[in-house]
Amino acid sequence: RFQLHQGLRLQYARLDADFGDAPLFPLPVKEVTQEHLSFDGSISFKARLWEQLHAFAAASSALRVPNVDDLGKVFESLPGMVNLPNPGLEPEKYYSGEIGLRWLHGKKLRLQCSAYRGSFRNAITSQPATYEGRDSIFYNGELSAVLQQSNTARASLCGLHASLSVHFFEWLQWSSTINYTYGRIHTDTTDYPLDHIPPAFGKTELAADAGRARFRVEIHYHRAKSVEDTN
Repeated sequence: RFQLHQGLRLQYARLDADFGDAPLFPLPVKEVTQEHLSFDGSISFKARLWEQLHAFAAASSALRVPNVDDLGKVFESLPGMVNLPNPGLEPEKYYSGEIGLRWLHGKKLRLQCSAYRGSFRNAITSQPATYEGRDSIFYNGELSAVLQQSNTARASLCGLHASLSVHFFEWLQWSSTINYTYGRIHTDTTDYPLDHIPPAFGKTELAADAGRARFRVEIHYHRAKSVEDTN
């Protein structure tokens, strides 16, 4: 009726990058060396509340070490804005938790709902910066504001997931999923959207297995993403 799982991970990462000469754009840094050591863990449990109803929960921590692209890329994120390298970038630390319920009716029907929340420390996001004391430089012939990948104070995200699958017959199955995620970067003055958060989205599928032939019809859908939710 009850299962408990625990895990512990030791992670070591070292990065040595030599950018050499950059003929297209003079980089503010020639070499980067970083070393990081961390302990991360996870714990999860599953309990059978009734014959058909199961509950589950999980908590974990993780570390994302900056890669060469994070530390050394130069790119125009938007017209009039250019991202420059930041050799002092630190790893992101992430803590997450999830709870959910699963209802099973034999092999015919399966319903699952879950909610999760995560918290970032030293979240990596693009922030206004300076280059040789200037907040704007000419890049590709255009005066552009200087940005850098930087460690902000903190960020968080939360979301919901639901899925339903029905086996009408052994050869015919219908399933549907829906996902919603909300992410924000927190500062002392205001909160603003976290990068790369999709709008609510889902998929509905009808699948048939007729022995040597398999048929599948899928519908993918998502809501529009408003300007207010774009960073």
